[in-house]
Amino acid sequence: MTHDPSSLRHPAVTATATDLPHDAYDFEYYERRISDTWLLGESVAVRTLRMPFLAVAVGGTRRGGDYPVPCLCSGLKVRDLLLGRPGFPDLRVKWSPHTDTGFVVEWGG
Repeated sequence: MTHDPSSLRHPAVTATATDLPHDAYDFEYYERRISDTWLLGESVAVRTLRMPFLAVAVGGTRRGGDYPVPCLCSGLKVRDLLLGRPGFPDLRVKWSPHTDTGFVVEWGG
């Protein structure tokens, strides 16, 4: 079976940024765990399906980040959304090492 983004079963291929990082569903999760909390203001709440999740910028002691996506075409949309933003160097889309997602957008080291 080939990947067909035009299939009725394929989710919509969109990636949008919300106005504020704290709009992300998982903002509090990162707020409690990240040592360089100033990075949260540089981060982007990305919505690919229904809820926005946080793409956390790199800087300070944080050297890399990732954002899981269901398919390659969604990964390319997220990569394009983050492209050129401070805190998101060396953007790339790869197969995910996690079994619950197909691909991941990575940045930094």
